[in-house]
Amino acid sequence: MLALALTIFILSWVVPVSAQTDDQYLIGDGRIGVWKVGAAEADLLKDYSSRFGPGFTVDAPFPHKLSRSGKAYFWRRAGFQFISYEGRVVSITIWKRYTDPTPNAELMKYRTKEGIGIGEPLSKATAAYQLPPRQWQVHWFGGVINTAMVWPALGLYLEIRDRNVDAIGVYDPGAPWDYQ
Repeated sequence: MLALALTIFILSWVVPVSAQTDDQYLIGDGRIGVWKVGAAEADLLKDYSSRFGPGFTVDAPFPHKLSRSGKAYFWRRAGFQFISYEGRVVSITIWKRYTDPTPNAELMKYRTKEGIGIGEPLSKATAAYQLPPRQWQVHWFGGVINTAMVWPALGLYLEIRDRNVDAIGVYDPGAPWDYQ
């Protein structure tokens, strides 16, 4: 009897922790972990600054052609960005190429429910989501070329480099921008 009670007690601690950990690293439904598209810009700025430090840059308007009141907050060292419009978050993205492993090794664990995350092959992404309705070439400094892919119905954004996912993000398809 004591063994059964002890087993139930242990399972009550283990099961919720496991579910919470899986959920913590989930990408989808307009969110990356606990961060959600539509959240207040000030809330995410406070949360991100406490997590990654104040070393962010603000680019406005961003190359996504968001209207003039849009802002992009980018923590280059952490490979983390969010874009806001009129005080609301409209996009959240994780970037591999800027990553310093120390501040954001945890971010590289994030995956969609289909298992797509940073470093996954393009073939796995297209098997899960088919070919995207929109894609274009992104030219970065130093001649690096990525392929950007968006699935508006999912609010999902991927950048592919060397046939692997280099960036993954969620966005509001209804935001007032021209996403290329």
